[in-house]
Amino acid sequence: MSTALISYSTTKYNEVFKNTLEPTLGLWSGPKNHSYWNTSVDWAAATRIKPLSILMELRKFNSVLYVDSDATIMSTDVNNIDSVVGDAPMACVFLDHGKWYNTDSNVVEPLTGTMYFNRDAIPFLRIWESASRTSNKPDGDIFAELLAKDSIKALQLPIEWAYIKNRPDGKLGGIPCDSPIIMHHQASRTHRYA
Repeated sequence: MSTALISYSTTKYNEVFKNTLEPTLGLWSGPKNHSYWNTSVDWAAATRIKPLSILMELRKFNSVLYVDSDATIMSTDVNNIDSVVGDAPMACVFLDHGKWYNTDSNVVEPLTGTMYFNRDAIPFLRIWESASRTSNKPDGDIFAELLAKDSIKALQLPIEWAYIKNRPDGKLGGIPCDSPIIMHHQASRTHRYA
C-alpha cells in the first residue's frame, strides 16, 4: 500500500479528532499523518484549510486518503483504497440528495469528508486551494463548483467510504449502508456555532 491516510484539525476541532478519528486509526495499516492547525477560525474558514493541508501531504506521499477529523474508521476494508481507485487521480462519494432525503431533488453533491488524491490531481488541488483563499464559502461548495468546471473528474466511491451517521433532522438517511468503511459524525452540526 502506498497511500497515506491523512487528516487535520484546528484548535476548535482537535478534541473531536482525539475522541473520534484518532482511536480508530489502528485499523489503517499504511502510513498516516494528522496535522494540527493552531487557529480558532470559524467553521467555514477551517474547512478552507483542507486543500492546502492535502497539498502539503502530497509533498510527502504519492497518494493520500483524506478523512475528516470527526469521522470513525469502521473497517479494515479502508486498506483496500488503492484497489478501489485504480489509477484515478481523485475520488470521493457523490451523495444523491433525492435518495438521501427522500425527496424529488436532483442534486448530487460531491462529499469532501473522505477523498482520495494522487499527485496527478495536484493542478486541481492548487486551483481549489487558490479559490479557497479568496472565498467565504465552505470547502465543499468550492470543490463542487470547481469539479463541475474542471476537465479532471473524480471517481465515485461507494457510499460506504463516507457514510453520514444521520441527516440534520436526526433521522437515518434514505440510502442504506450495512457495512460502512468510514462513518462521518458531522461534528460541525454542534460545533459550527458554538
